[in-house]
Amino acid sequence: MKFLNDFWKKLSISTEEDALAYFKKTVLKTNKNKDYYNAWTAIEKKVNLIKKEIINDLNSTLIPLNKDEFKKKVKTDKDFLVVIRMILLSNDKVIEIVDNDKIYSFNFEKKEYSDEDYKVLFEILELTNFYFPFENGYAKDIKSYLILVLVGMDTNGRKNRSGTNYELNTRKMLNNFTAKHRFKKVEGATSKKIEAILGKDILEKIKKTGKKIPDYVFVTDKNIYLIETNYSDGGSKLQETIKSYIDLNRKIKGLKGIRFIYLTDGKQWVSNSSHLDSGWKGIDYIINTEMVKLGIMDEILLNEEKWKTINSKIHSAWSSR
Repeated sequence: MKFLNDFWKKLSISTEEDALAYFKKTVLKTNKNKDYYNAWTAIEKKVNLIKKEIINDLNSTLIPLNKDEFKKKVKTDKDFLVVIRMILLSNDKVIEIVDNDKIYSFNFEKKEYSDEDYKVLFEILELTNFYFPFENGYAKDIKSYLILVLVGMDTNGRKNRSGTNYELNTRKMLNNFTAKHRFKKVEGATSKKIEAILGKDILEKIKKTGKKIPDYVFVTDKNIYLIETNYSDGGSKLQETIKSYIDLNRKIKGLKGIRFIYLTDGKQWVSNSSHLDSGWKGIDYIINTEMVKLGIMDEILLNEEKWKTINSKIHSAWSSR
């Protein structure tokens, strides 16, 4: 991490060690908002998209259970397959089951189904104990059952919500920063968006880094700034992540007019401090959201652009502290 004297001086920090300690002290310890632990509203909306006729038919064939009638209904309307996937808690296009060395496979997104296809589907339902909650009276109403089961199994959704929260919050801060200086920017970057907003030349320069399109890009008169953001709350990819960004930083340093900033938070940077130490040494700018709030993006510009004069607003973050 390049030592930005003016930034750290305002925090009474004068050494690399103290700067790193400040980073660790100020990383966000959690990124969970009020909606993290459940997704009642989102899942209710998803379930409400199912046709009422389908829900009514399922209620009449599964509660109480009438397998023959249920199978007849499934064959009449492919919308039943949507609900079957929900009950199986599967987003897979194709579900495959191995039993006694025999593989049962069913594609939920085919345009047409044969009797043999449906035969395999119903065999899969038997093998996966699909009918268990209906045979044993655990489901009194299909709609309520779906909502409760989907909310209860929402562990992957939690992980995604945490990451999305961080992404949205950091984008808001970065958008405020680029708007203040009237820089062109692309958030949630894709090749198509970068070419449309920033131009083909800039897209080609970014591709030379060998890195996938970054999370956020903004452009000044002198440089293209690539920003990667992530919230690290655990997992085994921490070392791999920091190593990839160290390699990216090394490559970018050899390219004229491109700069890299790594914006990250999370308690794992404290508990796995050795990985952070490596990043601190190997990445020019590794920052957290607290540092952004205190104006470090402006200080990075001062350091990289070598501005002799700058808008008086550049240090407004400090005057309000």
